[in-house]
Amino acid sequence: MVALLARGLTAAGHRVVLVAPRGPGPRASTHQIRSVPALPAIRLRLALPGPGELTRLLRREQVDLVHTHTEGPLGWSARAAAGRLDLPALHTLHTLYRHYLHYAAPAPRTARPAARLLDVGLARFLRGVDLVVTPSDRGRAEVARLAPDVPAAVVPNGVPAATAPAASDARQRAAGLRTRFHLGADDRVLLVVGRVAPEKRTEELLAAVLPVVAARPHLRVVLVGGGPLLDRARRVVAEHGLDRRVLLPGYLPHADVLTLYHLADVLVSASRSENHPVSLLEAAAAGIPAAVLRDSGLEPHVTPGRGIVADDDRSLALTAGDLADDRARQRRLGAAARRAAAARSDTAHLAAMQRCYTDLVGHTAQRPAGHVAADR
Repeated sequence: MVALLARGLTAAGHRVVLVAPRGPGPRASTHQIRSVPALPAIRLRLALPGPGELTRLLRREQVDLVHTHTEGPLGWSARAAAGRLDLPALHTLHTLYRHYLHYAAPAPRTARPAARLLDVGLARFLRGVDLVVTPSDRGRAEVARLAPDVPAAVVPNGVPAATAPAASDARQRAAGLRTRFHLGADDRVLLVVGRVAPEKRTEELLAAVLPVVAARPHLRVVLVGGGPLLDRARRVVAEHGLDRRVLLPGYLPHADVLTLYHLADVLVSASRSENHPVSLLEAAAAGIPAAVLRDSGLEPHVTPGRGIVADDDRSLALTAGDLADDRARQRRLGAAARRAAAARSDTAHLAAMQRCYTDLVGHTAQRPAGHVAADR
């Protein structure tokens, strides 16, 4: 989302200075900060800016506004640099961290103190910015819980409108994926996109899906993503003798994932940890309905008439399989999902963010000279 927003802002005539952790693989950021790996299970790297590094950078680049997307050391340093230079600062809260505590506190006895420390740290961070942006009402409720005095705005994520793969390279990619995943012309495909991890409830989803797949020879499941439970999930599927019908390929290039949306019949999520997943938007833009759980926070993105909402994991697997078989209903729900996605496009996201920037810069220009927000 950050890269997409940066491209949109640049195309709209703004100068964007990107700062990101330096790490393995190509980086499109303007400035890279030295970093160290942390929590390999979620492929996280922590940037470690040097003393005054970001203050000098912001001054040199003549930055008008600071927008942070991380609560790690890079976010704290950027927030502090904005305070020193009396620049407006906003932050996007992407993650609902209480669903990820198991990475920091795997033992039950440490969960409660870890949660308290997390809340204290997040609250202090959020109190040091002028505005918090979050993609869903769940995120705004989290901001209100942690830092009720900080203004918060809901700006839903957006993705470019999807187009059916028509070019020769897209057709070749689709054919290659069909062959790789043993997808026949009459097969029905349930697609899951996300980390293979406890917070995504991967094991619960597999437990519900495997009996449904075993009973329906034409049904296939493609679960895209890496994570700490990937090897275990593959073993479970193999033990059921379904490793050619329930496929866990790990991480795939984004172009392959976009192609898979056009090969799938239903996107399925058993997660309860989402703020506003991009996969849901990408599937909707491709005209694919979604199946989600009630009380997961995802219901507003599939209702009314854009997907199905199930009461539990077993119902989720059964109703998703039924929807995959019902082509007429699938097309109807998919068309509604595509229309809704068009209203939540990257263009709409860009316009909403630009309004936030304009309002914040205008508001900050009116405050007394030398003002520095508390806790910066």
